[in-house]
Formats: sequence, structure tokens, C-alpha cells
Amino acid sequence: VILLVHRAHHSAYLGSIFLDSDKQARGLGAEIWRGIEAMYPDIEQWRAETPMFSRRNHNFYVNKCGFHVVKIENPRDIENGSFALLKKREWSE
Repeated sequence: VILLVHRAHHSAYLGSIFLDSDKQARGLGAEIWRGIEAMYPDIEQWRAETPMFSRRNHNFYVNKCGFHVVKIENPRDIENGSFALLKKREWSE
């Protein structure tokens, strides 16, 4: 896991979560993500980026982790395009 945490701004950037291919598709990535969020309860906004060609990442970040696509860089270039992702903390009162 690579994280850049900016506690003063209550924001963080998720650089990557890496799992060996033999460990994927078992729910481990989502479990790791939940653990990361639990470790940083003060983070209000998470950002991430993923390559356009990596469809499994899109599903993981959006459907499993709750991120939203906020920007698409180079949308016509499958090799160099990317999705900018954002997840804002939902505060329960």
C-alpha cells in the first residue's frame, strides 16, 4: 500500500494497493481498504488515480471502495488515459 496522508488538510492520496495475482478476487483488497479507512478516521477526502486500461481497478475503486470518477485524462487514449477518483467521507450523526 502506498499512501500520502495530509492530516492538516484531512485528505489523503491512495497511490496503490498491490496484491499478487494469486491473492486477487478473494475480497482481500476491499478488506485492506476498510482497514486503511479505519486507520485514518480523520481523513475527509481520499483521492486516487488509475489507468484507463485497468478495468478491474475501476470496478474495485468505484464498486468496492466507494470512489467516484471525477475526471478522465486523455479519454481517447487507452494506453495513456486515466481516471481521477475521489471519495468523500460520509459523516454519520
